[in-house]
Amino acid sequence: MSTLAKRTWKLQEFVGHGSAVTCAALGQKSGRVMATGGEDGKVNMWHIGSPNCIMTLSPLTSAVEAVHFNPSEEFVCAGSRSGALRIWNLAEAKVIRQLSGHKAAVRSVDFHSYGEFVTSGSDDHKVRMWDIRRKGCIFTYKGHVDRVNAVQFSPDGRWIGSVSDDKTCKLWDITAGKMLHELKDHNSAVNCITFHPRELLLATGSSDRTTRIYDVEQFKLVSCSPLEGNGIQKAMFSESGEHIYTASQDMFKSYSYDPICQHLDTVIVKWGKPADVTISMEKLMGCSFFQNIVSVH
Repeated sequence: MSTLAKRTWKLQEFVGHGSAVTCAALGQKSGRVMATGGEDGKVNMWHIGSPNCIMTLSPLTSAVEAVHFNPSEEFVCAGSRSGALRIWNLAEAKVIRQLSGHKAAVRSVDFHSYGEFVTSGSDDHKVRMWDIRRKGCIFTYKGHVDRVNAVQFSPDGRWIGSVSDDKTCKLWDITAGKMLHELKDHNSAVNCITFHPRELLLATGSSDRTTRIYDVEQFKLVSCSPLEGNGIQKAMFSESGEHIYTASQDMFKSYSYDPICQHLDTVIVKWGKPADVTISMEKLMGCSFFQNIVSVH
């Protein structure tokens, strides 16, 4: 899938919660399930294409600010405004872990690709890694000086990448518990991070309206997208890894990036601010929310 299909359509639109929706995530494995979090502290589960909630997980004590599936879609983790995390086994609809340590809202969570670990980024400027089996935080990574907007484990599971309102992307060695490198080429808050599926590359998207691609073997900037009309909210590499997709206000874009970043395609999607994107059955899919309404395109 080298370019974006010119045809877009709204798969569904529905009332997600009784109060405002605060976050949403798509299952990256199947592209057929979605989780939403709300001001009501609830996490609701949905099948893509159906407007009926299939499960409501036991509510947290404050609004849900981040939600994410593990790679197999067997578990979901939610981070709350109070700084607490909760992990559920979806087959049993049961809480398996409650984790506390952050002193402010959790903005992003991610599961390790094969280990029983979770990472989280918070408004308290800290990144934490949690051992699900031991029920506790095993590392706290300090270095950001503003809120952490997104965290992600590298595909090999050795690193955590984090991006922040402090305009930086930091890479952390998860076993040494220390920062490997800091990337600081953006001119505004960095909103998202994504690792290349096979190569030592990562991409970051920023409110400065650019997406930047880095070689993380040499820790150097290799490509930068042209200025877009709005800040980049989500970015992801194509399944082949040859292209990168960006999602911003009402817009999807596709770029090649080797040897330079070249625009390939643009699709206007009237969805407001994107919450998550994935590739399912060779199609790009994204979800967004406004007030208590959730949309899937």
